[in-house]
Amino acid sequence: MRRHRVTYKPTEVKAAKVFCQDREKHLEVIEKIEKMLHLARYMVCNPEGNINSELIDLVVSYGGDGTMMRAANLHRNAIIVGINAGHLGFLTAYNSNEWEQFFVDLSESNLFYEERLRLDVALHTQSGMVTQSVFNDVYIKHGENPRLLNLNVKINEQNASTVGGDGIIVSTPSGSTGYNLAARGPIISSGTDVFAITPICPHSLTSLPMITSELTRVTFVGPSNAEAYVNYDGVKHKVRLRPGDYIEVKKSSDFSKIIPPANSVFEALQKKMNWSTV
Repeated sequence: MRRHRVTYKPTEVKAAKVFCQDREKHLEVIEKIEKMLHLARYMVCNPEGNINSELIDLVVSYGGDGTMMRAANLHRNAIIVGINAGHLGFLTAYNSNEWEQFFVDLSESNLFYEERLRLDVALHTQSGMVTQSVFNDVYIKHGENPRLLNLNVKINEQNASTVGGDGIIVSTPSGSTGYNLAARGPIISSGTDVFAITPICPHSLTSLPMITSELTRVTFVGPSNAEAYVNYDGVKHKVRLRPGDYIEVKKSSDFSKIIPPANSVFEALQKKMNWSTV
């Protein structure tokens, strides 16, 4: 895992933004955070976006894991720190009552960010190819008419599995505690350089998750009257797949800069979901 210290120099002016999907609900605390950023010599981007997103150095994500995921996708060059105002908060470094501690850690140069794996996804259809980068996951799933989908998985051009079920999730380590976990996929340590391929409700006891770092192709085999859609980081793209359409997934040369929580994901699971307790 590659970790880097977050450098803080009071004489150096940098750009920052508070990212929140429900700003009005949390306006009081957001304004306090923005005031502290000003005092820390950050030029704060307003909600209308007065600063180019590519020039923002630091994003304070106030919300849950979904908010942090969207912040990481919108601000690829920035360091992302999460303050949890949601439910679980696997990705967030601070709880909502700890936001002041963030500024203490920042001023003391006591912060590090991790380089988190992203995935490049190429969707190949009869209309052409569309590319996308994801922080959490990409999955193919049935539409509103829940018909069984047949999906073929190739890893590094070798047949790995053919799955009959509701779909397939391809997840990064950061996304492994999201939809992947709900589908009983593996939990992957955040610093690793691999991703998970997890069937969704497979109609076979032998269809099991896989972990790889190689180029992966998932092809929609059929049936032709089934609806299948591709979703990137939980956003549905209304592109109905035809038999033969496929996605190719590989590790991105890009990465997200995430300030991690002090506790590991396994400690968070034990504390918040009573995981592996006796």
